[in-house]
Amino acid sequence: MLKKAEKPENVQPAAKRKLTRAERKQIEAIIRQAKGDGKPHTVQRAVEMLTMLSGRAHQVMTGVTILRDGKAETFTEVTELHFRPLTEKEILRYAESGEPLDKAGAYGIQGGAALFCQRMEGDYYNVMGLPVCRLGQALKKMVPEWEAEA
Repeated sequence: MLKKAEKPENVQPAAKRKLTRAERKQIEAIIRQAKGDGKPHTVQRAVEMLTMLSGRAHQVMTGVTILRDGKAETFTEVTELHFRPLTEKEILRYAESGEPLDKAGAYGIQGGAALFCQRMEGDYYNVMGLPVCRLGQALKKMVPEWEAEA
């Protein structure tokens, strides 16, 4: 549990103001990290990441490549999520639950963070990790017999 003194000092509720350039860069860094690990691993880092997402829209991007018979089909699926403003207590409680510690972006949309998302534009399964609908369309294109066997 984080004590008041251990709470990140540079993280403040930002839902009611414009993002500073530094905050935009932090959010962009989270997105870039998500392509690698992007997982907070600690409660303090989860609090920082969730605080940056609070009251804001962000994008989840997944890149997919299908290889078959020397041909490649590559696409990127983008889903935009809008988080409602979160209280410090909500963020801390969720971070301390342990759920976000092994999740890219510090949340699992299929878990407790479902309570944070006001609106989503795009594929729900993309946020979970694999854009199933778009993948199915790409498979039909590359593997015509796949649809016939389904």
